[in-house]
Amino acid sequence: MKTRPIKTWIIFILAVFPAVLMAQSKNFDQLNVLLSSPGKPFKLNMNLAGGSVNISTHEGKDLRITALPAPATNDNTGMGKNQNVNINTNTNVNVNVNSGPVGINVNKGKLLRITENSNEVFISQLKQKQMLNIEVSLPRNNTSLNLSLSEKGNVNVDGITGEIVVNSANGPVTLKNISGSAMATTVNGNITATFKYVNGKAPMAFSTLIGNIDLSFPTSAKANFTIKSDQGIVSSDFNLAGDSKTKLIRNKNGWYQAKIAGSLIAKVNGGGQEITITNMQGDIYLHKRQ
Repeated sequence: MKTRPIKTWIIFILAVFPAVLMAQSKNFDQLNVLLSSPGKPFKLNMNLAGGSVNISTHEGKDLRITALPAPATNDNTGMGKNQNVNINTNTNVNVNVNSGPVGINVNKGKLLRITENSNEVFISQLKQKQMLNIEVSLPRNNTSLNLSLSEKGNVNVDGITGEIVVNSANGPVTLKNISGSAMATTVNGNITATFKYVNGKAPMAFSTLIGNIDLSFPTSAKANFTIKSDQGIVSSDFNLAGDSKTKLIRNKNGWYQAKIAGSLIAKVNGGGQEITITNMQGDIYLHKRQ
């Protein structure tokens, strides 16, 4: 039986002096990953340490991945320290399905391992204690995104259609102009999500221990909300139909509000898909998308 080869790439970094870093601050490494079946739905799995991750879309059929070590910080975690590094420019690489292992071989500092097999892409970090700034631009196909950050970092996702799962140990999660379904978890940080449209069947969940959760849905969205908070206020410009245990007050601006110390079960537009929202400390906002 003939099998399709797995494509693997490794991205490397080059350590330089601080003066060189300042002079070449716009340099980065980019790798263009070609899918086995361009134009069809695909999966992206990312397992990273920390830094910042920005995911957006473009009109092409490949994945465009850029990476740069994050600047040094003054934290006490050891993350982000001693990283006066830069990445060689002019290293844009296209790889097709029949190629062997290909990397951006600048020096000995291995950065990312990238593998594609049957329209499923895996991006993993080889040095788990290195903070990275990563940007990924995806084709506008239906996407299944699974992103995990084990350390502190910011996550920004913009314009993705499909299933989105984000797990971050520490830092804000922002999902803009997304369509489909989402699950987002962070220990410490705000969660913001704006939906163009929702998958009316898939359950969704949003959770942070300390931080606000701000969600915007289409006006016609139908949902059953289960909201859990130890201390916080729920505010919504949807007409929330709450259970008898919770008193919903409509303020002068037309917003429904409830102060909860436990749980609130409420329906929007008669109920529909299950959406669970959980935090220990912080406020929760449910908006009609404008």
